[in-house]
Amino acid sequence: MQIVPPDAKTLSAWAQMRLSLWPREAFDELRREAEDYLSSGKLDGRAHGVFLAIDLGAPIGMIEVGLAGSPEERRAHIEAWFVEPSARRRGVGTMLMAEAERWARGRGCRTLSSDTTPEYPESPAAHAALGFRARPGEGVAVLFDKPL
Repeated sequence: MQIVPPDAKTLSAWAQMRLSLWPREAFDELRREAEDYLSSGKLDGRAHGVFLAIDLGAPIGMIEVGLAGSPEERRAHIEAWFVEPSARRRGVGTMLMAEAERWARGRGCRTLSSDTTPEYPESPAAHAALGFRARPGEGVAVLFDKPL
């Protein structure tokens, strides 16, 4: 298995994984954002790292990590983390998170944050297994932090 940035060949699979994570969004918009990322390195106007897990030539997972916080308190935030259901419990999510952590450390971040909602019931345990600590969020959201 490899962890690599997306490219033109993996763009559609990446956009499809984004749709799996956010099924209420329009596929065309998610794909356009992915295309913009390939040309700019930014999502939502901010620098991001995006990485795909590739197994036997096919993308099976993805992670999107962006810079957040003020320059004095720079942190990285996991914006999206998805592993195809058939590939779960094989270490794919762990490998993707490790790449996001490397990306964040390389940009001077000392904290990695993430969040989830009840729509993703496996997420709290997955975060806890990787060393994140939960803290209260707004409404039903659960926030996580991990020192780097």
